[in-house]
Amino acid sequence: MKSSQSFKLMKKKNLVIAEMQYEDLTNGVSRYVEMLCDGLPADLFNIIHLRLTFFKRIAFPKQIVHDDYIEIVMPLPANFNEIVDNDFWNSEYNKIVGNFIEPLLERNFIFHIQSMNLINLAVYLREKFYCKIVSHIHCIPWKYSYASNQQLFNQIYYKLNIKRNVTEDSFSSFITKNESALIKESDIIICVTENTLRYYKKYLHVKSDKIICVYNGIRDELCDSSLTRVQSIRREDNEPLRLLYAGNVTRNKGFHFVLEALRKVRTAGYNFILYAAGIIEEEMQILINEKYSDLNIRLLGHISYSELQKYYSTSHIGLISSLFEQCSYVALEMSMFGLPVIYSGIDELQEIFNRSDYMHVPINFSIHSSLHLDIDIFASKIISLIESSTLRDKIGMNERRKFIKYFKQEDMIQKTIEIYNNL
Repeated sequence: MKSSQSFKLMKKKNLVIAEMQYEDLTNGVSRYVEMLCDGLPADLFNIIHLRLTFFKRIAFPKQIVHDDYIEIVMPLPANFNEIVDNDFWNSEYNKIVGNFIEPLLERNFIFHIQSMNLINLAVYLREKFYCKIVSHIHCIPWKYSYASNQQLFNQIYYKLNIKRNVTEDSFSSFITKNESALIKESDIIICVTENTLRYYKKYLHVKSDKIICVYNGIRDELCDSSLTRVQSIRREDNEPLRLLYAGNVTRNKGFHFVLEALRKVRTAGYNFILYAAGIIEEEMQILINEKYSDLNIRLLGHISYSELQKYYSTSHIGLISSLFEQCSYVALEMSMFGLPVIYSGIDELQEIFNRSDYMHVPINFSIHSSLHLDIDIFASKIISLIESSTLRDKIGMNERRKFIKYFKQEDMIQKTIEIYNNL
């Protein structure tokens, strides 16, 4: 056994956690990075948090020193989407980033990227410094085409999930350049669901020793005794019931399915208030004003996590209507607060929630109209929870138990440290 003195002499690991983000926009990736930086022990790691950010107000890089890590903020070019696949300009930008952070780097560090668009930067830094590349897959790239190119999305979805006859050649049409480079260049790849792990092993033939699943984790804001108190408060005022949707209020997140289901619930004579917390798409605002103004909806816009926690505590039912997610932080947060959730029946959300409660809404697919939720079943599940506080409590407790078992911050941190130590 090593003496306490020898532990003190052990050199810290140097770690760079790199992400791309839009200014003032909170999403699953930024929540993950927050939990990672907050949870990694400062006595084991020298941490640099590299944020490549689309800024409206800041044009120059800056360095911020926190208690346990250093934050580097680098503005991204306004036209970055046009140059991300341009080898020359991508290389030039990587040089700028490299020159700015070079004084803080040492050999043998770990470069943990949160976006496939950062794989070229990772390779560039590896050529200058000996470093290991850890790549985090927060979403399978082709699924983004649901919003940008639905025809392409439908074709890929049909091949994978309906026809189920995918050849090697067919994958070349929808695997991205950066995705291919990430698979080739990474020392280890982290997926956030077992479903995604199976996808990369089955279809893209990533070897088992190169890819691993680590569920997202979140700091537990509630103890079980507090949950009992929260459920008691929820039962005190049952009219109207409070429904909660958290996430961008967009068609891409399936919010129109929520509206359609709630129209049926209201027509059936049930009273409710829907609180929707998230940035509101203009198209969705117009749709609500023109077609659903009779529904009792409170659009909260973007609110802080501390404000959102109040709604998690006081709402009766959570709604998640996304057609593609991974290890959703909204799902984890609702589960942590013991909020019974009705959710779209995609594989990833069924993996997170307790599918034996049958609160998932079936998904239908047409090559012409793409994916859509079964609105009748969606509405019927909402009604079943409105009618029974006992059922709400039972499902909420089940989700809380699953959260404790799989999705706590401490477990995510421990598994991530093991990955770093094994590099």
